[in-house]
Amino acid sequence: MSGRGIVHQPGMEPLARAIEAEAKALGTRAFLVGGYVRDRLLGRDCKDVDVVAEKGLGTQLAEAVGRRLKVRRPVVFERFGTAQLDVLEFVVEFVSARAESYAADSRKPDVRPATLDDDMRRRDFTVNALMADADGNVLDLTGRGLDDLQAGLLRTPMPAAQTFAEDPLRAVRAVRFAVALDFAMHEEIPPAIRANLDRLQSVVSVERVNDELRRMLLGVRPGRAIGLLCETGIADRLLPEVTAMAGVEQTGFHHLDVLQHSLAALDSVAARAGPQLEPALELRLRLGMLFHDTGKPATAQRDAGRVTFLGHPEVGAGTAVSALRRLRFSNDEVDDVARLVALHMRPIQYL
Repeated sequence: MSGRGIVHQPGMEPLARAIEAEAKALGTRAFLVGGYVRDRLLGRDCKDVDVVAEKGLGTQLAEAVGRRLKVRRPVVFERFGTAQLDVLEFVVEFVSARAESYAADSRKPDVRPATLDDDMRRRDFTVNALMADADGNVLDLTGRGLDDLQAGLLRTPMPAAQTFAEDPLRAVRAVRFAVALDFAMHEEIPPAIRANLDRLQSVVSVERVNDELRRMLLGVRPGRAIGLLCETGIADRLLPEVTAMAGVEQTGFHHLDVLQHSLAALDSVAARAGPQLEPALELRLRLGMLFHDTGKPATAQRDAGRVTFLGHPEVGAGTAVSALRRLRFSNDEVDDVARLVALHMRPIQYL
């Protein structure tokens, strides 16, 4: 990791300069923030760029940058006060510095203009609250982001109990970031996640959960991500069909219980040699691997010291259909995954 500055990846410099120039023309300041800054400090490329502007001028800045770079006008999301601009290979989201408060029965915030300090404190994790100017100079307004990045630690800017109560989807994001970045969670985070599981289940839309699951499953270690969902209690609420496999004994050539075997197999698929499929097909393959043995808990029988699971592919296919429909996967995805699960024993049976 570099020190207190970043080196822009190829193609980013003109965009950063345009943001700087147009912010100055509007009489405000704007900074790159979040994943782009974090990933550049870690030496990684990032195509999703977030920009935060002072004085409530995020949308106006997006319009001005689009005109300057002669690209298509930004898509403005009035409800969220954001604007999205496509520039070359980058997807740039502009937002005004803001503070948020939440009602007990909703994760939709009441938004009001605020300072950059307020804006950084309301973000999910300190490593995602780092800002950089056009020259690559990094600002760490939480005072912990750079140290946490160096230490490989996921920590919330505010007390974790408050951060996760405000937006319980951050529980799922915490798992995704911890695995994707290979970071440890700060000790406050797991209990804060568990304390807000009811809220996660009641106020977060299925579509948002679906999006996070897709990202996890297409990550480098999807088995580890699902395992961490289980360890934190999240999977009990979102994927009970998966946690039902825990502790189900297997005999013969298996040395792990059904859940640990499934997670290891999922990571093996992700780590396999050779090129991966296109993302849409890769996702189906990984979902199939995750659900391939979900029929075993219901079909487990002990016979003369052996554990058998007769009919588990067909039962597992039905389990996959029920779970994936509940999680709002598309009909085509559900059908393909169910077929993979139903047929997954065929190669062995032909030997």
